[in-house]
Amino acid sequence: MYLPDDAKRIIDLLSKSSYKAYAVGGCVRDALMGREVSDYDITTSALPQQVEAVLDENGIKYFETGIKHGTVTAVINRNPFEITTFRTEGEYLDSRHPESVEFVLDIKEDLSRRDFTVNAIAYNDCEGYIDLFGGINDIKSRIIKTVGNADERFNEDALRIMRALRFASQLGFEIENETSASVIRNKELLNNIAVERIYTELVKLIMGDNCVKILDEYREVISVIIPDFSANDLSAIALAPKKDYIRLAVLLKDNNAEKALKRFKVSNEVYNKTTKLIEYANTEISDKTAVKMLLNDMGEDLFYDLLDYRSALQIDVLNIEEIRQNANDIINNKEPYKISDLDINGFDLISLGFEGKEISEMLEKLLNEVINNPDKNKKDILISIAEGSLSRKNPRLKNYDYSKNGAYFITICTAKKKCFLSRIKVGAIHESPAIVILNKYGEIVKSIIVSLEDRFDIRIPKYVIMPNHIHLLVVIENRAIRESPLQSKRSTLSNVIGYLKMSASKEIHKLNSDIEIWQRGYYDHVIRNEEDYLNHLQYIDENPKKWLLGEDEYYS
Repeated sequence: MYLPDDAKRIIDLLSKSSYKAYAVGGCVRDALMGREVSDYDITTSALPQQVEAVLDENGIKYFETGIKHGTVTAVINRNPFEITTFRTEGEYLDSRHPESVEFVLDIKEDLSRRDFTVNAIAYNDCEGYIDLFGGINDIKSRIIKTVGNADERFNEDALRIMRALRFASQLGFEIENETSASVIRNKELLNNIAVERIYTELVKLIMGDNCVKILDEYREVISVIIPDFSANDLSAIALAPKKDYIRLAVLLKDNNAEKALKRFKVSNEVYNKTTKLIEYANTEISDKTAVKMLLNDMGEDLFYDLLDYRSALQIDVLNIEEIRQNANDIINNKEPYKISDLDINGFDLISLGFEGKEISEMLEKLLNEVINNPDKNKKDILISIAEGSLSRKNPRLKNYDYSKNGAYFITICTAKKKCFLSRIKVGAIHESPAIVILNKYGEIVKSIIVSLEDRFDIRIPKYVIMPNHIHLLVVIENRAIRESPLQSKRSTLSNVIGYLKMSASKEIHKLNSDIEIWQRGYYDHVIRNEEDYLNHLQYIDENPKKWLLGEDEYYS
């Protein structure tokens, strides 16, 4: 067996110090199969402290990565080599971890604790292969078989059930009959294993060339780790690219994918990609506009993954190449399909008077316009569209340049839609408007609003305290703040809102601790001037049934 110089050096150094040492496990198995070996694990009769002494004497760096279980990791030329002392294991009480380990001097005892015969082979250049359980013949026969009694091995460590399926999938092996029967018998033991460990094995399984056969034969096992597992046709998995999220999307397409992915505690990236592929599996992609919409929502890489996913599922196969070419043309010709492609940005909209969520909403609207009409992606055209939309909104307060003077309209609403700040006295329709009558809580809020001007060096020319919310027009007149960046203005505004919420809540709770107030600040429903205020009251006056509950109770 070929051993790289660094692995051979460690084995030789331990041997020269009168210890036994071998390459063991997957590296030996893969070498015998002619597969590429990525990691070389070493097992030795030397105790961890003795291993460290040998490494120290020879200037080799190491880390105590699993000292309790006898493992020291040596690093040579930036390559890690796990070195583990021969050991036997005590009783397994949780189907995963031994209660104790005991270091031994005999390689046979160490190999006898391992999971499968193909992984229980050791090697060094002096002794050749140490194959006590027929692992070499099992590799030749292409079978997965446990070392010793299968039920005992799986009861010791139930994750071995998933490892059996994973190795059969990756290596293209059959699972030996008794081992296979034991896998089925003991499948419920997987409920004792951390879902993260199961997920790691599942991903390796579905990446294997033999995954379709194994998934189909062991549906009962998969149903334990994915409750209510359903898959009418698994063959598409083999046709999908070897990317975890694409193959997961194929595996879970007929299931509650979101529930399964959350159960496995997958990363946000895998979750988002997998669910988006499933979401758009059957979406009609009829023209370039549809392609642009998907490119905007998914990004270029995931969009192309979607085409591969649909191809594996045999969805719209005849049109996939045409769709792919349309996407290539859009990207190569730099046709706009995302907000950053627009010839206008949020700062341009702020200068027009847009605020808060209005900015993102308008950018989305402009993007949709440009996706359908690329020729409109010119700044003057987009500004004209935005201005037209702005003019259709309720008129803003006149004589204020919002980008310079810092005038802000605020609505602060209570947590529950019930009257507690004030009540409405409904006047005769068209004769006198409804009026707001403050109660003791409203009076508290009023006194705090009045104090805001001095405290924050601002001006509040208008405020209206409604039954369960208040309206304020805050004008930042402090020159330093007014001429500072927009962020500074927003910071001042946040302080105003925060102080009002905190102070009002504190004072009102002194009178009634059961009242929950101040849900959040709103920027879309405002009282802009006297006329707007009167219109607001006129609505109440004309719709008294929506306000009047009884002689003294009102709500909004």
